[in-house]
Amino acid sequence: MVDTILSWVGIILTGVGLIVGIIGIILHFRSQKVNENYKREVLSTLSSVIQLTPNDKEEPELLTQADMNRYAYGKYMRVNAEMENIYFEILQSLPKELKKNFQRFHKLWKNFVEKFADFITREEVNGGSMAPVVYYGLLEEVIKIYINELKKLKECLDDLKKYKEKFEE
Repeated sequence: MVDTILSWVGIILTGVGLIVGIIGIILHFRSQKVNENYKREVLSTLSSVIQLTPNDKEEPELLTQADMNRYAYGKYMRVNAEMENIYFEILQSLPKELKKNFQRFHKLWKNFVEKFADFITREEVNGGSMAPVVYYGLLEEVIKIYINELKKLKECLDDLKKYKEKFEE
């Protein structure tokens, strides 16, 4: 029973990755008007990603593009580290027969997300100086969604473990 549930969890996570990919493809092939709306959404997201630190609030005109790029990279690295920590916690709790599939899925998901962010970045800013902000901002936002899914999976696995322990008593 536990193996069946864990298999379904893997299928659901794979589906989440496919949905993200489909959304990217749909956004790319939509009309120019919708594409302009999407650009506004991206810029809105970017403005929320680039939050000033307390010292920067005093003199925001001193922020350079390089500063914003480093800041976006730092935020991405923090959520990436959080994701990896949760991933390893889940990996350690999985039965042997599921570990390899979960590792494979995680690697494929990361590869897809990096390619998706690269594609959107090239489409939106054509490699300009703000490309790193767009790229790392997109990665950060998608990873946050994935973190929420990983947390749900971890809760499910913890519940299954508790259920199994009660059942075996």
